[in-house]
Amino acid sequence: MKQKTIATRHLRTKIAAGYVLILFVIFGIVYIGLNEQNRQQELEATTYKIRNLRKDVHEVYMKVVDLSMIGETVLDWNEEDMAAYHEKRLEVDSLLSRFKSRTCRSERIDSICQLLAEKEKLLNRIMLVLYEQEEIKEKIARQVPAIALKSSQEEPKKRKRTGFLGLFGKKEEAKPTATTTMLNTLNSGMIARQKEQSERLSQYTDSLSVRNRKLMAVI
Repeated sequence: MKQKTIATRHLRTKIAAGYVLILFVIFGIVYIGLNEQNRQQELEATTYKIRNLRKDVHEVYMKVVDLSMIGETVLDWNEEDMAAYHEKRLEVDSLLSRFKSRTCRSERIDSICQLLAEKEKLLNRIMLVLYEQEEIKEKIARQVPAIALKSSQEEPKKRKRTGFLGLFGKKEEAKPTATTTMLNTLNSGMIARQKEQSERLSQYTDSLSVRNRKLMAVI
């Protein structure tokens, strides 16, 4: 009887141990499944972030290229074009600001924003110089007809001889007419302004080329 009881207990113990083992196996499978699911979700989240990051990078790059192409047409700009360029540049700044929380290269992003802002200022200055050149051309176009009209109304001055009764001696140099004086004044003034504008334009263009090279190197 005792042997039967002992055998029964051993059997129950083995059955209980089997159940415990099965539970451990089940818990292990569940744990591995949940862990794998979490890893899969993390991988999908990382992939999603990388995909969005690449999309934003591509968008920023295309907008910077667009800004560069628009800047090439600065010779034909007006106030509306300048305003449109400013808006596009702010859009790029807004896109770049998103990267500060997603990347450790905040200094590089700040450098790009600064270069774009400096480039905009230079383009604005170039446009203003071109406006000034057009104003000079218009001023010349307004004054030349008036000078020509006055010239047609002037009588040529004869040069007088020096000496006794004007018979001997050299002829006096003819004094410049009012028209000649006006033309000389206009010419010298316009040349000085055009020279100064050309120097500024050359300086701005050189600075713009430097900014473009730095921008391409940073991007």
